[in-house]
Amino acid sequence: MLFGTASFAAPELTRGPYLQLAGPTGITIVFRTATVSMAEVRFGNLGQALNGRVAELLPTTEHVMHLTGLTPLTSYEYEVVVDGVALAGRDPFRFKTYPPVGTGSPFRFFAWGDSGTGTNAQLQVAERLARDADEATLSLILGDIIYYVGEPELYDARFFGPYAPLLRRMVIWPTIGNHDVGLDPLGGPYLDAYYLPRNNPANTELYYSFDYGDAHFVCLDTHVSGHFSPSAPQLLWAAADLAASNAKWKFVYFHVPPYTGGTHADDPFIRDNILPVLEAAGVDVVFSGHSHVYERTYLLRGNTITQSDRSNYVRDVPDAGTLYVVSGTAGQSGGLSRPQHPLMAFQAGNVIGASVIDVNGDDLHGYFLTDDGTAIDLFHLSKGPDTTPPHIVTVRSLTPTQLEVVFDEPLFAGNGPGGAERLGAFDLQPFVRLFAARLQSDGRTVVLDTGALSPGAYQVGALGIGDRSGKGNLSNSRFSFDVRRRLELSVGRGSRFLLSDAGGDWREPIADESAWGTGDLPIGYGESGLGTTVQSGLTTLYVRTPFTLPVDKALVRRMELELDYDDGFVASLNGIEIARQNVWALQGPDTAASADRERGLTQRYLVGPRADALLRDDVNVLAIEVHNASAFSSDLFLSVRLTAEIDEPPDAGEIDAGVIDAGFDAGIPDAGELDAGFDAGLLPIDAGLDAGQPERDAGTSPADAGTNSMLGGGGCSCSSGPGVLGVVLVFLTQLCRSARRRRA
Repeated sequence: MLFGTASFAAPELTRGPYLQLAGPTGITIVFRTATVSMAEVRFGNLGQALNGRVAELLPTTEHVMHLTGLTPLTSYEYEVVVDGVALAGRDPFRFKTYPPVGTGSPFRFFAWGDSGTGTNAQLQVAERLARDADEATLSLILGDIIYYVGEPELYDARFFGPYAPLLRRMVIWPTIGNHDVGLDPLGGPYLDAYYLPRNNPANTELYYSFDYGDAHFVCLDTHVSGHFSPSAPQLLWAAADLAASNAKWKFVYFHVPPYTGGTHADDPFIRDNILPVLEAAGVDVVFSGHSHVYERTYLLRGNTITQSDRSNYVRDVPDAGTLYVVSGTAGQSGGLSRPQHPLMAFQAGNVIGASVIDVNGDDLHGYFLTDDGTAIDLFHLSKGPDTTPPHIVTVRSLTPTQLEVVFDEPLFAGNGPGGAERLGAFDLQPFVRLFAARLQSDGRTVVLDTGALSPGAYQVGALGIGDRSGKGNLSNSRFSFDVRRRLELSVGRGSRFLLSDAGGDWREPIADESAWGTGDLPIGYGESGLGTTVQSGLTTLYVRTPFTLPVDKALVRRMELELDYDDGFVASLNGIEIARQNVWALQGPDTAASADRERGLTQRYLVGPRADALLRDDVNVLAIEVHNASAFSSDLFLSVRLTAEIDEPPDAGEIDAGVIDAGFDAGIPDAGELDAGFDAGLLPIDAGLDAGQPERDAGTSPADAGTNSMLGGGGCSCSSGPGVLGVVLVFLTQLCRSARRRRA
């Protein structure tokens, strides 16, 4: 027998992690690996030890981890471990369980459709959603997820890649579109990608329902499950499902809109068969895509306007009517074919973006968020009189002299009494002078120009600001946050670059650089403002940027990677991959980027799993490979910056010139926040692609995480294991699930 040293490749994620099947006490975390592996998920209450554990019993490439026994309306963070190696986790990898069914809790959700084009338009909208995902709880995706015909090989490039910052922290609940069944009329690739409820007699994932507190969502299928008629199984189920729900808010979504004056026309088949069922059930809002415009109707019933105000509606009785929203511009846009549609209160063609909906008690506020951050079509739907004053839900530090204060509803404009631009309505403690207050286009965000903000703990107060109800609801709200100092670790000065196949261990801190050139970023060709110009005709450019820490790595709380690039990239820190975009897994030097992307919009990534686990005390290396969409492309570009937030500001003598004067981040709300009963959600980083500092959930304890377990299916177990019978059941479940997945 011969003995030798085996060489094993490090485990690698090829998809995810992404969240599915969220509820009050459980959630499913899904991810894929390049090779057959054993995996586990460790989880715990946000900011506490990861005492919970779900582990697989059998190796696989598709890992489906069911977390159960969780506490409702509680924030958790998690870590993905494959073959003993932590590949993703902690700061950006978090979720919040849903509230108990029937209980009221303020929440925000997104809705968008027709996104999977792989174009720069899709990426711009995806980046904007990630930046504005601060309080968002879930998303609806309204079909046509993968253009052109639902190719399975494009799901990573056109769904799981662009929306990774959202998918790791919230569930995107999909409905199927006509392009998603172009390759397979039964929707096999679509079904293979998602794990959805089967709460209907047909036991299908093509239509389903779920709850979020006192809101009930119903997804319908307009393409696979047969033609609609009053006796169609899907409609019979929908009628019964809606009738059985006592939720205050009822939302329905499907792909083809009944009313549109955009790139398609009204669909009488949908209108005459589906809408009577929905309106009889008292559905509040219906969302659709398909038409590549943004539109919203008046309040309608029986194809007739019941309330003709263009932006404010009252649904105080079940038959008051329904709003219909068309939001099919998350990847492409078109013009209006019928710009004066008689049932539309608002229409916008040639615009890209997504819908944003805020629900709080008896009030719903919505708008359309464009790719540049502008909010249009602010509308309000109420179940009764609005008696709730506006509350602050989060605060961001945009620059060392600028704060962004976000409220839970649109505010009264101007600088007069009750106005959101009145400086006297705000105070900042410890005292920092305020110079200006500007209400933004979404009506709920105020930018404050301030004096210099030193790192430390602050509290913003808002007194006497009114909402737009005209009822005299005035704010009395305070919000605590932290401003932290940041270090600029790497800006690409003195980078090393290589035009040919790097091979070997080029991403590691110690590598042979004898053949590498030296230059400053930005790097590329065919672009302006380059620090280093390289020859054209490249598919892949390799870049190594070394840096040393100016402080002890134990002080580093988290890191943020900022990139602008053309067309795709894979980034690693000290040999560990930390981010990628538009590049398929298992890439090589000849792998072209999967989509075109033009420079001009910076992407930001929080770096995980933990800063101290990734950093070295001596020399660190940020390694990035830039991929062109084609070797014949006219341009290639990379600009990158790596910053770190430090937990405790060191003495001035400890920090070199790379320090940024003040932190660009709002931090942790604590007991100083006085808005009782409002769920602030996940706090953001500055324009980042991931959630930022953790909130502190009152009433949760470290023990909560340790008592969680996983039940059955998907090949997982709690830490104690289910025994022999459990192994058999898990094995059979894996086989059944794999067989279903392979049928596409």
